[in-house]
Amino acid sequence: MSGFLSGFRNNGEAALSAPQLAIEQDIRFQALEQLPSNVALIDIDQLTILYVNQQAKETIDGFASRLLPVGTRLLGQPLQILYPNIEKH
Repeated sequence: MSGFLSGFRNNGEAALSAPQLAIEQDIRFQALEQLPSNVALIDIDQLTILYVNQQAKETIDGFASRLLPVGTRLLGQPLQILYPNIEKH
């Protein structure tokens, strides 16, 4: 399997968390990679980013340097990275 979550993972990174591995191994999520819309999956308990599809990666690449320090991966980061005023929602 090519690995959906590889877009913001470096080759030498630690193993995937259990929720991330479940996403990557679930064939239903393979369709998300093909969507022309931005899709992100969030851990509802910790409000961390578990997955972003290819379209979202391409969109985020355009402004990632304003969100994260260089070399920081998006997966596992708090949702506030993408929605700084999330408490208002």
